[in-house]
Amino acid sequence: MLRRLSQHAAPGALLVINTVNADSLTHHLFGRDWEGFHDWTHHGASEVSVERLREELPQLGWRIERLETHLAWTGSADPTHATLRDWYAADARFRRLLGEREAGDMVTLVARRAPDGAGR
Repeated sequence: MLRRLSQHAAPGALLVINTVNADSLTHHLFGRDWEGFHDWTHHGASEVSVERLREELPQLGWRIERLETHLAWTGSADPTHATLRDWYAADARFRRLLGEREAGDMVTLVARRAPDGAGR
């Protein structure tokens, strides 16, 4: 989809993405029980990660202006899930750690189409 979009985006176009992060802490902890897999609209959720976005967008002619992860996305009643959810809600240090390590469940990215189509 990004390849097709990139072919039609004018130089200077702004791209805003809010998507799941397959490299998140909760995905690593919970595997197939990760919340990212429970929404039927999340096609290819295990393919989208911070690392992949950082690698592929410049190759498609985009310059990343902002990229951050956030959220420990776990709505399960399982005690381990609930503990992680409580930590995220109560501890700013834990939220900051997830952001610094790019280990949150959601990625927010802003990129601009390079004037010459070269993202690097």
